[in-house]
Amino acid sequence: MTNEKSIDLHGLVKDVFTNQPISNAKVELFVSDRVLTSFIAYTNEQGYFIIESPLSDVTPTITVTATDYETTTVELSRSDRLGNVELGLHPLFIDPYHLGHIYDVECYLTNKQGELVDLRTASGITFLEIGPRIPIYSRLYTDIPSLIHKIPVLIKGYVVIKVQSERGSFTTPPISFQKIETFMLYAPEGTLLDFQLHAANCEASIQCQPDEYGISRFQELTVSIDLHEHISVTAKEE
Repeated sequence: MTNEKSIDLHGLVKDVFTNQPISNAKVELFVSDRVLTSFIAYTNEQGYFIIESPLSDVTPTITVTATDYETTTVELSRSDRLGNVELGLHPLFIDPYHLGHIYDVECYLTNKQGELVDLRTASGITFLEIGPRIPIYSRLYTDIPSLIHKIPVLIKGYVVIKVQSERGSFTTPPISFQKIETFMLYAPEGTLLDFQLHAANCEASIQCQPDEYGISRFQELTVSIDLHEHISVTAKEE
């Protein structure tokens, strides 16, 4: 390099599971010298890239994006700037091609940070009324009509899927879910609903299909979530 203020950054982008190169990945280097500047390159068919950029007094960062992979951002050390950089990307979906023969798929209810839901507090599960309480008369236990209310509730939370295989394991980041349920309760305006989870169950399965080469490829991830709630109605405190 003729300019001591410039750098040739060579690198390789690959799949973390198969170690196969990823082509056409976008590699963006950010450096700051009063003004934030970025330099962009794309990997070739062998997964290699090269970026020429000025050095900076602060640590540069590099961001890599590719179709069907999680975006990765790392800080470059001084040794990285002087040599080759190897970057591994995680696939966005679970594929037997990446992990080999799948023998176990597990599903967990979590919060946004991926921490397991505590059923005693239902932390990570959100219950939200989303419409008016509609009063109706219904015969639930006797022939005498009783006044109850139809209450639509939006339930939101997160799940994490873990796949165990002969080559190791893969855990997804938290995946959001939501569903709407309608509850029938005596809950006139001015009362509050308190939701508690008694039990919860999460099941997951992966559907695969052979491609034209006979290699099993990911097609669909199915998640079934079963929540058992206890709902109490209380009056608002004055």
